[in-house]
Amino acid sequence: MWTGERQSTKMRIKYLESALSQDYQFFDTEVRTSYVVFAINTDAVIVQDAISEKLGNFIHYLATFVSGFVVGFTAVWQLALVTLAVVPLIAIIGDIHMTTLAKLSSKSQEALSDAAGNIVEQGFVLVHIGYRSSTSDEENSTNQVCTTSF
Repeated sequence: MWTGERQSTKMRIKYLESALSQDYQFFDTEVRTSYVVFAINTDAVIVQDAISEKLGNFIHYLATFVSGFVVGFTAVWQLALVTLAVVPLIAIIGDIHMTTLAKLSSKSQEALSDAAGNIVEQGFVLVHIGYRSSTSDEENSTNQVCTTSF
């Protein structure tokens, strides 16, 4: 847990430093700002989960798998041999399952990034419009004062 949090924090800092060191044009042509923020958060959470929980679970399940076959071969080797023949089929099914989940996850991540990016861009546009209208009002009143004083 602690290692995952430390590594994800370091990764977020390096990612942000790298993004901030890019030219301003990079964000105009290559990538949207909302994608950078979304990617920092999403990727850091994935790394944190992989290091903290999933690595521990992987070691636990691998040890259980190996010790189960050791006990199986020492107790009833014929049954363990039959079970060993089924392992590649289970691995293929697991691979298909993981591939499908990864594709669905990437599609949902893209949709969420686009939706969040649109909301952020609309907010920026509204702030920009509000700023421009307030400066236009000030400029108009300044122009009126200047023209009436002459």
